[in-house]
Amino acid sequence: MERCEVCGLAYHRLIRVEQDGREHLFDCFQCATAAMAPSCGHRGAKVIGHGMSRGIPLCVRQVPRAPKRALAPTV
Repeated sequence: MERCEVCGLAYHRLIRVEQDGREHLFDCFQCATAAMAPSCGHRGAKVIGHGMSRGIPLCVRQVPRAPKRALAPTV
């Protein structure tokens, strides 16, 4: 049985995520977030669903102070 690469839990229904041609295995969204989400430069918090400014993830505390154009989604 395969294991989550973050917590090591052996589970038969792991979440498979491919990034840059490499497959990652996680048992839950929390482990996937811990391993793959970018961290903000303010406090190091994992950033999910917030804006980017000049390629730098913005945490909740930074979003109100960021210029409007910096909050445009980046792809």
